[in-house]
Amino acid sequence: MVQLEFGSIHTFGFRILCRKVTNPILNKTKNTNRITVIFAFNYGSKSELINAFKKIYKNKKNIITDELISNNLYTKNIPDPDILIRTGGEKRLSNFLLWQLSYAELFFLDKNWPDFNSSDLKKIIKNYKILLLLIIFLIGLLTLVISSCEDSLSGLIVFCEIDLLRYLFLALMQALINFSFS
Repeated sequence: MVQLEFGSIHTFGFRILCRKVTNPILNKTKNTNRITVIFAFNYGSKSELINAFKKIYKNKKNIITDELISNNLYTKNIPDPDILIRTGGEKRLSNFLLWQLSYAELFFLDKNWPDFNSSDLKKIIKNYKILLLLIIFLIGLLTLVISSCEDSLSGLIVFCEIDLLRYLFLALMQALINFSFS
């Protein structure tokens, strides 16, 4: 299902144009809930964050938490993205969902958006699944290393092994990146 919120679009003509383009999509996807797609027109993450902080300040909230900030963003009712796909060869976020992308996997492609196809998407999803499996594997391995410690001396070994795990993880990630986009 596609949901529309026009936020602070002030131009009435632009709002009508958006509706003409999006209404057919809304009708086709009204019974679907498998994927969330967000189109952001004239969006800037810095402005979004400033507006969130202004709301929090205005409501005199003394304790700032992740949840409080998230609940004051434009995307408060939308889950944070798991994946960001940036086409066109740029390797930057460009002021896009800076708060929400903090735990997302970022994929950068050299091809332009019109050339992006289902094969590219399938490759990215496959790589994402591999990354998740690697993370689960490394967490399990780390848990085994930590649980094998019985005294304070073995804590030193844990730190060494954690550094080794981090090195192995980074090497595996680099190998995956090189493999997946070659």
